[in-house]
Amino acid sequence: KSDVLAVTWFLRADEQVKLATGSVTGLYTGWKKFWDDIIASGGEVGWHPHLIYEKIGKWVPGEDGKKLVELARSAWEEIIEDTEAGWNPVTSRIGEAMCSNKLMGFLDEAGIMADSTAIPGRRRSDSDRRFDWDPTPEMPYHPSPNDYRSPACDNEIPLRILEIPFSVAEIHAPYDAPGTVVRRYLDLSYDPT
Repeated sequence: KSDVLAVTWFLRADEQVKLATGSVTGLYTGWKKFWDDIIASGGEVGWHPHLIYEKIGKWVPGEDGKKLVELARSAWEEIIEDTEAGWNPVTSRIGEAMCSNKLMGFLDEAGIMADSTAIPGRRRSDSDRRFDWDPTPEMPYHPSPNDYRSPACDNEIPLRILEIPFSVAEIHAPYDAPGTVVRRYLDLSYDPT
């Protein structure tokens, strides 16, 4: 019996990690004993890629589903091929809540069993972030192959992956426009000081 709380840690593994550490799995292999101990105690280490790339000296997000999949596939292949790391994540959380039908299909095809990217009822499109989870329910669901944001309809074969949305609350932050509230995910570890 372990006295460690079993949780899922979402660990970055992407092009920025590769640039900083020399490999996509650098954060895993650099602290391998720590992560292996987490797994041995019943915890899990999921995959948390930020699907961005360097373009004219600036990191920018993938513009469309095709580019998101290209970035995800590249990182995923390096994770799977790194036999020294021995890391085989089965859960994911895509950075900045980015997703598309093609990307969710890729995660399903790659064998990811559960994803926790959705921020139900929230969408954003500006120079910093682009995501749309507006129609997403607050409960886990198997996504429609035609709309990653929604459960499959009765006449569709759902994806095998289980989307587990964030818990959200309507919050007015000091930098929001007066009188507005935004559905934000709850981060119980957040410390504003």
